[in-house]
Amino acid sequence: AVVSTQSTGRINGAEVYAGKQKCGTIFYNPKKSFYMIRCDGRTGDHVRSVQKKHWLHLAEVQVFGGSRGVTGLRLISKRKPTKASSVGWGGVAAKAIDGNVDGIFGHRAS
Repeated sequence: AVVSTQSTGRINGAEVYAGKQKCGTIFYNPKKSFYMIRCDGRTGDHVRSVQKKHWLHLAEVQVFGGSRGVTGLRLISKRKPTKASSVGWGGVAAKAIDGNVDGIFGHRAS
């Protein structure tokens, strides 16, 4: 999973899961606006990010996957259903997969 965020420390400690299997934890780096979490073969029918300490501002979540025996990965999150535990400032969960990786909310896609 690739997570694009407005680069703030709130992302620190966020966990990424494939189904119920934890893929990894995001550690904040002020020089990064994209974080790649590898699930290394873990499978699930959904991907989720969990931040227990703060709320998250995610610009984009992209999930890549492939089939066993097939070389390369492809974007599999496009046009898939989304949901969020909460949203604010006019945001909607579907914007997490709209293709806009710009972390500035004011630059959001329509």
